[in-house]
Amino acid sequence: MLRNRSDQFGKNVLRELLSLGGDARTEEEVPPADAQRIDVWFVPDAARLGALRSMKGTVAAIAEAPAVIELWSDALSVRGFHGGMRKLYDWHHTLELRDKRVWELPALWHLCAGLPEAVFAEFLLEPVPDGHGGSYRLLDQGFPVFVVVISELPRIRETLLLRLLGRSADRLAAMAELKELEADAVEHQVADEWLIRLYSDLKKADPATLSEEEQEFVMGEWLQQRDRKLVEAAVEVARRETRRETRRETQRETRREILRPQLEMRLGRELTRSELAVLGKRVREVAADQLATIVMQWSPAELAAWLVATKDQR
Repeated sequence: MLRNRSDQFGKNVLRELLSLGGDARTEEEVPPADAQRIDVWFVPDAARLGALRSMKGTVAAIAEAPAVIELWSDALSVRGFHGGMRKLYDWHHTLELRDKRVWELPALWHLCAGLPEAVFAEFLLEPVPDGHGGSYRLLDQGFPVFVVVISELPRIRETLLLRLLGRSADRLAAMAELKELEADAVEHQVADEWLIRLYSDLKKADPATLSEEEQEFVMGEWLQQRDRKLVEAAVEVARRETRRETRRETQRETRREILRPQLEMRLGRELTRSELAVLGKRVREVAADQLATIVMQWSPAELAAWLVATKDQR
């Protein structure tokens, strides 16, 4: 289950990234084989490709054509390589039957955390030209099959989101780089929500069931610091904006919606109408740094009590 959570994190981040430049879907079912699914299926949209092309290197190469993408939390095996080919052919056949037209064979990209030594020993692959390194292509040009070794990707901004899908050392290094980016960076847009969700899921789990990599992830301070800064910055921005507003209802709505997602994640449920009304009052009365402490450090029970209206608020 926990491995499934980590794997799902990778699929979600990759889907979010590729959605900047086209239609990206996870867990696409491939008939007729039993329980055969594509991790991510991507079809580029020419009108939206600019964001992905600007990342250059591996991300731009993946985005250039329809692609079947398989994620591997360790090294790709020879069996997995053959399984990917079978899945690719089955999916190609499905596309032509479904759309009643000829499809070019989609590209197959294997993104693996570790070096697939057995695959390199069995198949002839060459480095992808004009890439950042860490990307390889099957030597036979008739087969558009690629292998990306995440641990070999250079530590540059263009590879940051892909390195989040790697092993603990690669992911933690990428998270440290993510922390230094401007708040409105596209990398935050793609990854932050899924990092927070993974952190929340693992935090609730029995520590004894966590792998070493998952324990390192949970112990990291990045998510806590990131959330705290977001809360403080958002509250300050909201206060500056609301001072310029003349309509009180607009002020309340703007402020409370800033903290609403954070509180709902902590409580594990949606806020009620009454709680939203109390939240609007709290945001006006409590300092930004105190709000950040309350949202990030108080227990769910304390937060629920904080959102209950007192007699003088009714």
